[in-house]
Order: sequence, then C-alpha cells, then structure tokens
Amino acid sequence: MEPKRYLITAALPYANGPVHIGHLAGCYLPADIYTRYLRACKRDVKFVCGSDEHGVPITIRAMKEGITPQQVVDKYHALMKSSFDGMGISFDIYSRTSNEVHKETAQAFFKKLYHAGIFVEKESEQYYDESKEMFLADRYIVGTCPVCGKDGAYGDQCESCGSSLSPEQLLNPRSALSEAVPVKKMTKHWYFPLDKYEEWLKEWIVEGKKDSWKPNVYGQCKSWIDNGLFPRAMTRDSTWGVPVPLPDAGGKVLYVWFDAPIGYISATKELTAMWSDYWCNEDTKLVHFIGKDNIVFHCIIFPAMLKAHGGFVLPENVPANEFLNIEGQKVSTSRNWAVWVHEYLQDFPDMQDTLRYVLCANSPETKDNDFTWQDFRDRNNSELVAIFGNYVNRVFVLMHKLCKGRVPALHPDVMDDADRALVDEIKNARVKVQDYLENYKFRDALFEVIDLSRKGNKYMQDKAPWSLAKTPELQEANQKAIDNCLHLCLQLTANLAILINPFLPTTAKKMCGMMKVVERMLDWENAGRLDLLKVGYPLRAPELLFRKIEDTEVLAQIEKLNKNAVGAVAPAATAAAPKVASPQPEAAVKESPLPEPKAEITYDDFAKIDLRVGTIIKAEKVEKADKLLRLELDMGTETRTVVSGIAMHYKPEDIIGRQVTVVANLAPRKLKGIESRGMILMAQNTDGRLIFASPTEMADAGAEVK
Repeated sequence: MEPKRYLITAALPYANGPVHIGHLAGCYLPADIYTRYLRACKRDVKFVCGSDEHGVPITIRAMKEGITPQQVVDKYHALMKSSFDGMGISFDIYSRTSNEVHKETAQAFFKKLYHAGIFVEKESEQYYDESKEMFLADRYIVGTCPVCGKDGAYGDQCESCGSSLSPEQLLNPRSALSEAVPVKKMTKHWYFPLDKYEEWLKEWIVEGKKDSWKPNVYGQCKSWIDNGLFPRAMTRDSTWGVPVPLPDAGGKVLYVWFDAPIGYISATKELTAMWSDYWCNEDTKLVHFIGKDNIVFHCIIFPAMLKAHGGFVLPENVPANEFLNIEGQKVSTSRNWAVWVHEYLQDFPDMQDTLRYVLCANSPETKDNDFTWQDFRDRNNSELVAIFGNYVNRVFVLMHKLCKGRVPALHPDVMDDADRALVDEIKNARVKVQDYLENYKFRDALFEVIDLSRKGNKYMQDKAPWSLAKTPELQEANQKAIDNCLHLCLQLTANLAILINPFLPTTAKKMCGMMKVVERMLDWENAGRLDLLKVGYPLRAPELLFRKIEDTEVLAQIEKLNKNAVGAVAPAATAAAPKVASPQPEAAVKESPLPEPKAEITYDDFAKIDLRVGTIIKAEKVEKADKLLRLELDMGTETRTVVSGIAMHYKPEDIIGRQVTVVANLAPRKLKGIESRGMILMAQNTDGRLIFASPTEMADAGAEVK
C-alpha cells in the first residue's frame, strides 16, 4: 500500500569539519534525489537532518584549534549548512543537536526508558588518563586495529577498515589527549540491554528484511546479530553533551549514539507541530540514508531503542551506500585527502549539477567506488556536454531555424515507424526511471535519463531535418516531416527536464526557462506526456546547459590535492594520464618531448584544407585492430565514416555525441577494409595521451573551421 506520508532522514554529520564529496555520495545526494522525486510525485514528505554537535570528535577538534567546543560547532554548522545549500540539498530543516528542543527530547527519551526499568545500571572499569585526570571516551583512546593492523584506530571504530570496535579490543591503547598509557578505573553507567532484543531483531531484520534491504546492509546486520548482541553503555563521562537527567549522574552525558539519532525526532518537532504524524503513525514510511559505517547504529541500536520506548515507527528501509575513495585512496580527513565541498563550489561556481551528476553516476551503491578528477572531466565533457546538453541545444537551434522559433504541429498522417518508436521510448523512460527511483537505484535511473537523450540524438540524426530543408522549395515540400521530427524532439526535451530534475535541479530549472514554462511542469505526473509544449508556443533561444571542463582545471585540482595532503598518501594521477588500476607518482610517468615544429607553409597551402565540425553519432571498435575505432559523423548535410586510431584512449560508448574537428576534404582511404572519409584532429600530450581538438562551445554540425 502507498504510505500516507514519508519521513526521510540523512545522517547527522559531526560538526567538527567541513563536508567532503564522500559525504555527498554516500548519504546526502541519494537522499535528496529520492526526496525531490517524492515531492515531484506530490507525496507528503519531510526531509530532516542537522549537525551532530556532541561527542568526542568535537572536543578533539576544539583542543586542536585551541577554542571551545561551542565555537567549533558554531563554525562548522554554518560551513556545512552553506555547503549543503550550495549543492542543492533540499532539507526541510537542517537543525542542531545543541538546540534546547533536542536536549529536552533526548532527556525525555532517556527518562522514559529509565522509569520503565529498561536500563541496567552497573559499575565497570573504564580507561582513565591519570595525567589529564579524566575518563576517556572511546574516541579518546587510540591504538592498533585488531582487524587490519593499522595504527591510529579509535576505541569505537577503525577509520582505515571501517570495523566497529570497543576500547578493549585495541592493541597497545593510548590516550589521544596525552599519549599516556591509560589505566582502568571504576565508574558507573547505564547500559541498554541490546541482547534482550536479539530475537526480535532476528525476526524483524533477518527474516523480515532479506528481500527488501540492500545486500550490503542486510549482510552487515545479519553478521552482527549472528555473532550475538551485548548490553551497550548509553552514558559517558564528559562535560560536553546532553546531561544525563538523573540526580546521581553528575559529570555524565548521554552517549552520542544514543543522543544523535534522537536528533531526527527533535528536528521534526522543530519543523512541524504535526511531528507525531511522521514518527508515530504506522502509515508513515521512514527511510534512513546513511553511509556504511553507520549501518549498525541505524539498523540495530536505534530501532531497538525505538522498540523499547514504544509508540514510534521503525525504518522501512536503510539504503546505505559504501565508501567513495578519491584517486584510488581512502578519504582521510586527518591527512586532508579529501575534496571539500565548499572549496569545490568556489573553484567551480554554478557547476553544482556537474558534481551531482558525477557523484550519482559513480555512486558507491553496493561497493566502494572511486572518484578521479579525470573521470569528473570526462563525464562532464562526454556525457553532460556532448550528449545531454548537445541534444537540447540542437533541438532548439533547429526549431528556431526550421520552425520560426515556435513549437511545430504534429501531423499524424506522415508519422512513420521511427516517430512511433520515439513516442514509445519517451513513455517507457518514465516507467523505467520511476521503478529505479522507488527501489533506491539512483545510478541506474540516471543512466536511463541520459540514455533517453542519446536516443533523441540518434532519432534526430536519422531524420536529419536539415537535409530536408537545403532549399526553400525542398523545405516547403518536407515541412510536415520536419515539423514531426522537431515536435517530438521538443516533447522529449520537456520530458528530459522532468526526469532529470531530481538529479540536476538547477539544469531542469534552466530548461524550464528556455521552454518558457512554469516549474510546475516538472511534476512527475507529466512525465511521459507528449503535449507538454503547446503547438505554436514561442520558445526562447538556446542556452548552454553545461560548459566544457579544460585539462588545466583538472590538473590544478590534482596538484591541489597532492599539495595539501598530509602524511604518506600516494600522489594522484595527472589529468592527462591514462586510467590505471592505482594512481602512480608523477615521477613514474614517462614523458616524451614535444615534436619539432614542421616546415613553414603559405596561406594558400593552408586554404586547401577544409576543416569542419562533426558530431560523433556512432562509435565501435574495428575487428582485429586494437587501435582503431569506426566513427559515424554527423557533418550537417551528410553522415560519413571515419576510421580513427584512438581506441587505446577512448571507449566507444564514452564519445557518442562529442563534437570533433574533421579534415573533411582528405582523399578517402581504406583501413581494415573500411573506407575512411576524413581525419579527426587530435592533440598529443607529452605522456602520449590523445585529446580531441574540439570546439569549446556547441557548434552546428558541418560548421566550417576558419
């Protein structure tokens, strides 16, 4: 049954540092895509998040920076909120766990469990730093990870391998505050008896979620439950956090992993007086978006807390992502091996959708994935610019050129099989994209949207309306066929705006502006319709949706990454280097000198060369020729075949839609039995990599290069 309302949460980020792209890819971007889709479907949805401002990471940062914990959270809360806003993450509320409403909510939750006799109160030995005269919370204890053997693991988790730990498991433990070897000392805490909920969790997760939760989430939960659950302390010895609301609990605060998830509840309270509708009614669908390091807390501990309290809904799904590495290395905030979102927004202004696209297309949905600046450039240039943006631009250019800038009529009497096939593709795209979005397969959904633009490009190329209008007489005779082609292409463009909106909202808004339609057109119910743009309606001139990213920009980012990294981090590959399994130091790249300049020629010699812009509409490998690709080029007035020796540098599927410069009057030549009519111009870097010599902006296919 369709839920009456949706509550979407995104993991509360620690307010002890900026947001990096791994955070976006793992949690916040998929949550935003899903929420934007639900809103487009006109469903009742609330999207809540906020800064996690308690816990040891905050106090550690405060000590490092020589400021108070409050100053730390104030600084990073503002920076994180600004980064999320800049990336278009559309929270209904971005709250803070330092707010009074959160303190009251968390303490009331604790007292409800306390008075119900849920907690087990006991004394135990805890690590104590004698030089600092204080008990050490888990994050204040560091040592060697017993799982991967890396030093620097924390008492609650190893950031190197992701394993959840306890301080007793660490090898050679030491205080993170003083480097002293801690001693054990008796202290009292309140434990949540997680073991008593083991059978219920088996029934709820192991038996009930096997077919609906992602394998990586289900597998981690099942492993934890199969290994047996144990009571966990829900309080800590500290002065920073929500005070334990008991008379004999001076100097103790709520454990951050008890306190933080309750932040979802308090943020919803802060957002709406009807908060209980979203937390306490069974017809609400609760979905937690998190990274894989938070699976246990959101799937086992927090649900058990909600079950013990009573009256709250449980998460219907927790579609956690794996980790996103950067240039083959794990993200490390301590070593500054990260791409910080606020810096990206400064370096690439008004290009938030490009990063959203690349992170979604490369999303670590079921396994760890890798972000590279080269892939960032290639996906932008080869997919956003050359396929999606190129299609929209060509449609608008031709509509203004061949239909006087107005939406042409559709003439059913001259529709052919290709027209009807495109209509089916438009209708089917909505079904496919919707199914993927409903099942949290955002990468597949995005691929379907881009593929629809690719099919639009092919349809237009096959129809070649420009060839039907070479002369006024020819255009008059073929106007119905021209109208049909551009009418369907425009309706497909309107559908692309709807389908791309959850992923690239700024781009969808630009497209609405070009089509002179209100953003209400982006409602999901309109997807698949073929009457979105009314016949005779004037449209604006085309606006480039994306710009090409230059090699120099990417090289600057790689140099910045390497320069700012602290400690032993392998340098990232250079921008022009071919993709390899693992990044190599720059010194390992073998460079060749640039060739000597050729002999001087006269203008008359140069004038003999006919250089034209072509658009690659088809690419495939040539059999028994490792270096050759067979390219079909749209040259404006014709389609021609060119065989090019670029197969070692580009995959065929990655260059569809790319514009290239062609020597158009080169005498035909047979290569591997294929007649090649022209030559693609390429630049060769000193490392041997070939790079297209292409227009920096979209040009008409067949345009002369002067």
